[in-house]
Amino acid sequence: MKRLLFTLLLALPLLVSAQTAPDPARQIIVLTNQLNALRAQLFPAEDDFAFSRDLSAGQRNDGDVRRLQQLLASLGLFSDALAAGNFGPVTKAAVQSYQAARGISRTGYVGPLTRAALNREPSLYYRIRPRPQYDLAALARSIQSGINAERRTRGLNELAWDDRIAEVARLHSEDQARDNAELTDPDLLCVYPLIRHENFSGQFKAGDRLRAVNIPYRLAGENIISFSFAESVLYRSSDGKDIACPASREFTPAAGTPEDRRTLFDAIVAERLAAARGSAVAVWINKDWMIPEQVAPKAVSGWMNSPDHRQNILTPEFTRGGIGIAIVNEFLIITHNLLAP
Repeated sequence: MKRLLFTLLLALPLLVSAQTAPDPARQIIVLTNQLNALRAQLFPAEDDFAFSRDLSAGQRNDGDVRRLQQLLASLGLFSDALAAGNFGPVTKAAVQSYQAARGISRTGYVGPLTRAALNREPSLYYRIRPRPQYDLAALARSIQSGINAERRTRGLNELAWDDRIAEVARLHSEDQARDNAELTDPDLLCVYPLIRHENFSGQFKAGDRLRAVNIPYRLAGENIISFSFAESVLYRSSDGKDIACPASREFTPAAGTPEDRRTLFDAIVAERLAAARGSAVAVWINKDWMIPEQVAPKAVSGWMNSPDHRQNILTPEFTRGGIGIAIVNEFLIITHNLLAP
């Protein structure tokens, strides 16, 4: 089993003046992940549980015996309907079958060797929680409140919330989400969004997007951040091998026409998808989620720990702002537009 840490992604800050056919093999992985999620509901596990003492026939009303029975049931060796915590002949026979399958002497006694094997079983760790429903509008305001707190501590004015600016930011986040749907497939490893300031469907830069809806400005800035809202993730790769994510190009601000930039963006997406699909897929065992209260501090600290994004946040001339958020698979894409009228 491998622990996977997702990357927090920042687009370089911007400051401006005045569907394919389904793949049967991949469908199997998707169904496997759905089955694991169902197992998590049927066999809920306590956090950090491990078998730490020997178990044997004759024990009754024992919590560890019940966990043993649930684990054996998840492996097809026991009936979950009988998982009452009583170690009788049926449980002993199931333990013997498990020991035979793992190359352990068939004693029916759960000693150190059997406990060590049980503690390595993926079924022990099924804790795939249901995904939360986020109120994106409330999260957006919470993030700007966190940014205003940073400005206040430095003697700067707070940014007034502007619904029109927030709408521009939201549409840009959603535009990025559409382009990253394949690139954030939760059944692939080594994938994460490719975020960008450019918009290829009309208004190329942030200033273009603001002017298109008649929002005047003297100075404007844009910060973008993306991160996964999955936490405590644990997986096993489909081929059982260690995962070494290949190096890939980043998409960064540069010169060129919108058509040139679109071509470059699509090429990098294609490279990343090819690399990810050539790697092992993830069979999820343990997956929890950020609660809404964790999102704003993570976004604000991510920007504040990046010198260029921090400079945008702490620019004294900015007086208004708005944030728009989009979700693509298990990632948040957050765009913040700030301006001085």
